[in-house]
Amino acid sequence: MKNVVSRTTDITRGTEGPDYDPYSYSEFSMRSKYVDGKQMNIKVHRGLAEWYSINDTRYANHHPDDEQNFILLTGMTIATVLQAINRAKDRRSTKCSQCNSKRLEWRSGYPGESLLICTKCNHCCGTDFDMSAVI
Repeated sequence: MKNVVSRTTDITRGTEGPDYDPYSYSEFSMRSKYVDGKQMNIKVHRGLAEWYSINDTRYANHHPDDEQNFILLTGMTIATVLQAINRAKDRRSTKCSQCNSKRLEWRSGYPGESLLICTKCNHCCGTDFDMSAVI
């Protein structure tokens, strides 16, 4: 494994699909910089479509060989990447970005979807999706 100089993680959440029937998605991103100057950008998309990309090359994620391909290209499993990024999720802000209120509450959305709602201004401050609730 290469020596990592720095690593940053991001979680992007949104909706995809038609306007009349939107689905939530999460994109987990990890950017690594190595001692030899090279960089690796990994993105895992979980939602209506499931795929991952490594340095802007996109791969489907619906075949057992995809996990082996991911390990060969990155040296990590998809689960390892998601675990690291979810640690960052646990450190997310506990304030509403619209009104700065700390009164946030988890509410149910579509099956498997949970929404973090500000009780003061009703702004959606975050989402979470449990795929096992719909399978």
